[in-house]
Amino acid sequence: MLIEEEVIRPRNFEREILYTCENPHYQYGLEPFEVRRKDFYVLSEASKLIKDLMPSLPHSIDGLIFQAWNATYVPREHDGRLKWKHPRKNTVDFLFEVGVDGSSLLYLQEQENKKLIEGCRVIFKDGTDLSLSSGRIIECSWNSHEDGWIFVRIQTDKSNPDYISVYEEAKHTTEDNLTEGILLDEIDKVASLPIYADWLKYHNGSFRNVWRRQ
Repeated sequence: MLIEEEVIRPRNFEREILYTCENPHYQYGLEPFEVRRKDFYVLSEASKLIKDLMPSLPHSIDGLIFQAWNATYVPREHDGRLKWKHPRKNTVDFLFEVGVDGSSLLYLQEQENKKLIEGCRVIFKDGTDLSLSSGRIIECSWNSHEDGWIFVRIQTDKSNPDYISVYEEAKHTTEDNLTEGILLDEIDKVASLPIYADWLKYHNGSFRNVWRRQ
């Protein structure tokens, strides 16, 4: 709510005033960025988020992050959260290079250095000219049937690969094979428990702004 009250609302208020000025001192339309609040939802809303909200968003979204109701938000990786992604969107950005012997090499970021991922295989479409991707950051998704990383696209807006922790998490998530169906079935079981209904009722006042979208 602080983000809404101290950042978004004042910006919207100022924007409306500036639109009425002949020579505004600031041009909101020229900003190279946007400010949005990332909303939080209760567990029982997961099905609606996955099936209704996520497909309707104007930007790409690959999954959901689950954390305890009373936990403080912590950026980056944290053991107290479950990050779930659609299997097809569980991707990693590698630095791809063609070796002197023509082999395909994949690198990730480890601290400030690039680290070669030994035994990591990338699969391109037949006929792809590998030299065009050498030295570029490429997005890849894991394919367990092929036992390798499938090339998705070149990341033109990135100059560094993902950290190795992102790769390890992606592999771990893939091995867990937590599909959308399994996830929602487990959530439905929790949401049907009387203790959850009581908890939701008790905290109902805290959620009055949760479902209100911007």
